[in-house]
Amino acid sequence: MDHQQQEHINEYDDATVMMLQLIWGEGFMAPGGPELVRRVFDGVDLAGKRILDIGCGLGGADIVLARDYGATIVAIDLEQPLIDRARINVERAGLRDLVHCEQVQPGPLAYDQSTFDIVFSIGAFTQTPNKNQMFSEVFRVLQPNGYILSYDWTKSPGPLSEDMKTWIKLEELTYEMETIESQCRELRQGGFQHVDGKGDDGWYAAAAQDELELIRGPLKSTILEAFGPEQADHFLANWVALVRVLEARDLVPAFFRGQKPA
Repeated sequence: MDHQQQEHINEYDDATVMMLQLIWGEGFMAPGGPELVRRVFDGVDLAGKRILDIGCGLGGADIVLARDYGATIVAIDLEQPLIDRARINVERAGLRDLVHCEQVQPGPLAYDQSTFDIVFSIGAFTQTPNKNQMFSEVFRVLQPNGYILSYDWTKSPGPLSEDMKTWIKLEELTYEMETIESQCRELRQGGFQHVDGKGDDGWYAAAAQDELELIRGPLKSTILEAFGPEQADHFLANWVALVRVLEARDLVPAFFRGQKPA
């Protein structure tokens, strides 16, 4: 969702979406499921709040926020097939009055100033090329004292390692990773105060190892039947590479938050 108006090419095909849900749970395209959602919002009062979810994917996080916390969510994504699936998931959960899903184009956020109490994202800023412009837009649509909250994959300082290049190639997704320090700096440049960015203390590195064992064991036959041997081998190689870069801390999952001044 860069400020520059450009055509977005969908990157999440049906096989990828199905595989991610096998590993991360129905409605989720990021690790951790409801547990991660709770960690992102830890200590933040959500009751009655109006929230914008940037990069909502299949809407799993939005269902948790509406069902468990009573929040109202506008959930946006660049990819129409994902929005279509998110709407079905929200409808099945009986939360259509609390969660509105819409497909958007790259560029400025199509909302008035001071519209939301909270803007959050799980993974979308990892793929956003111009974070300065995005964070300025988030700042604009937030109410005074509103929060920006996210969980993003960041990189270690310096050039990408060969293992990182291998993993990114296997991912077949566009990544625009920053270091924790540079992403915090861009949040401050966007006007936010009380900016904090911190790694997840190895939480996902441990979880990814468990996921790899699932792929090698209990899920092996399901994956093979669903995708065939070539795609199954690709998913396995992807997760082996993922575990490697996480353990080496070349890939650093991190939580971020900042607040718009009063």
